[in-house]
Amino acid sequence: MLPFFDLEYILTGSPRSARSSRAYDRWAHVCLRALDARQDAIAQPMGGGGLSSPAPRAPRTRSTTRKPTRSGDDGDDSAELGALVGTLIDKIAALSKPIIPIEVAMWDVAMIASYLHRSESVVRERVVCTPSFPAAIRLPNAAGQKMQPLWCAQEVIDWTMSHKDRKPH
Repeated sequence: MLPFFDLEYILTGSPRSARSSRAYDRWAHVCLRALDARQDAIAQPMGGGGLSSPAPRAPRTRSTTRKPTRSGDDGDDSAELGALVGTLIDKIAALSKPIIPIEVAMWDVAMIASYLHRSESVVRERVVCTPSFPAAIRLPNAAGQKMQPLWCAQEVIDWTMSHKDRKPH
């Protein structure tokens, strides 16, 4: 739980009190450290020397890692904390995946299993093989071989909803 979390401060940049300002400052620093750790984990090459190299990291600036003040004066803090919040938003945006509309999204067995709250093996062996399940799309690779099956997300959702129980009147 985040003590003294103040939504008004995040939106307007004007803290209600010096105490909430310090707490928010600490919270923002914790979030930045967590995002840095996540970015480091994502950038690690998998399998010991894969084909792709990790993405270069942006250099850290010292102005975003200051310790919270204890004096309680908020004169210059709002500008500095505004920059800190901007950095936090930029890091979250950099780690976010683009949103693909559900009407055109493609799902593999793992995504279908997550959606249906089933294991991948159950989905592979018992769900996608049923005659009423939507047809799979198999894209070819460079050699002309068919790759793993994919399904239109909207078709899978529609198929799932078609199995909804009817309530007796």
